[in-house]
This record gives sequence, structure tokens and C-alpha cells, in this order.
Amino acid sequence: ACIDGGLIGTPNFILQLLINPGGRIIATAWRHRLAMGGVLLDVAIHTAYEIEALVGQVETITGQAQLVQADRAGKEYDGTEVSVEADAEDCFSAVLSLANGCRGQWTGHFASPGETMLKRLVIGTEGTLSCPSSRSGRPVEVRRGDDILTGEALLAELPEYALNPIESALFGERPSSYQLESVVTDRKLIAAEIHDFTEAVRTGRAPESDGPTGLRAVGLIYSVLESSLARRTVTVSEILDGSLHAYQDRVEAATV
Repeated sequence: ACIDGGLIGTPNFILQLLINPGGRIIATAWRHRLAMGGVLLDVAIHTAYEIEALVGQVETITGQAQLVQADRAGKEYDGTEVSVEADAEDCFSAVLSLANGCRGQWTGHFASPGETMLKRLVIGTEGTLSCPSSRSGRPVEVRRGDDILTGEALLAELPEYALNPIESALFGERPSSYQLESVVTDRKLIAAEIHDFTEAVRTGRAPESDGPTGLRAVGLIYSVLESSLARRTVTVSEILDGSLHAYQDRVEAATV
């Protein structure tokens, strides 16, 4: 609504920055193995969807990726202590060109020995939109010059904003933020996803997040990795239609 409603004008740049701690496994050891796709395909893929949901379709990507932290250890979900010798890239940076003329910088680093952060910033012709970490419940912030809009002040500028019925029942009709334990947040979000999928099956409509949307998210990650391997700018279309697949070939040939 902040973008479509014109609060920041026409978007011309998007910054997507994700820095996670290194040394430990990210949730499960298999995420760090090339044969399983790698941590970028498994985790950074979510930021791929967010970029296109916020601003629009990406056309070209120029990316560089590398493996920074090979030795990792930690606990799996069941508490089992585990270590792994990672062989999949855990760090990347990419320059994006979107179909609507917007440009962007997309960085993911899953091996930071110190500071961690998540920054999503959309820069428009009239202001900026700063988005919080996913599932955090923190409010978005719009800045136009010295004016800052957030919370109730932002809602006042968006009279038509409202969640759908199921999400309103879970989070409130017009929330600007929420404060919930992470496990409660995840339960509510999963409930909303299952409801949307069930209604799509019942009514024959497309789900909010459909197959082509998921395919594009995979395509964006592979575009970064294929670009890094090919050492050139790639189009997302040549990844989606299978014209360029050298990195994917490496994944399919890898063994655990």
C-alpha cells in the first residue's frame, strides 16, 4: 500500500541486505551442502520473493558468490549436536535491473563473525520505505524529507488498507505492528497460508503465492549463482527457460 498508494512516489532503487552469523549451522546441517541446494537457495530465496513482491519483476542480475565459512557446527531442531564441512556458497552480492526501470542492490552473507542485520529499503521519487525483519511484528517506516510516518500516523495516510478476513482475525483488521512470541507468529502465519490454499482449492482461484511465483524466486537465486559462475550479467528469463544451467548442473552432480 505504501508503494501502490504513492506515499514514496515511483520506486527507483531497492536495497535488500541480509547478514547472518557465521560459524554455526543455519537450522540444519544439510542446508550447507551443495547436493541439497545450499543455504542461499534454501534461505536467501525468501528475500527473492520479497523483492519482487515489493517492487516488481527482476529482468537482469549481475552477481558474485563465494563460500566464506566452511567449518560449521551447532544444534539441529531436535537438539542434536552436529558439525558439517560446507561446500555451498554462503555469501553473495548482486546488482539488479527491474522491468519497471528500478535498480537494486541485493546482498546476503551467512558467515558474519560479528554484526548481523536485515535491511530492506525502497527508495522512491518522493520518499523511502523501510521494512522490518520478516515475522518480527515491527512497523514499517516511510520517510519524506524530515517527516517520518509510522504506526498510527502511517495508517492515517492509508485509509483503504486492511487485511483479508482470516488475517484480520489473526492479527487485527488494520495493524501497524504486533507483539507476539515467534512461535505464535509462525502458527498464525501458517494458519493464514493453509486457509489461503484451502480456499484456492475450494473456489478454483489462484493462491496468493502460486507456482510461477515460487519458480521465479528459485530463478532469482540461480541467476545470482549462474552469473557468478559465468562471470557475466544474466537475464532471469534464460535461467527460467533452462538456457543457462551450469551452476544447476553442479548441484545435480554433487554428492553428500
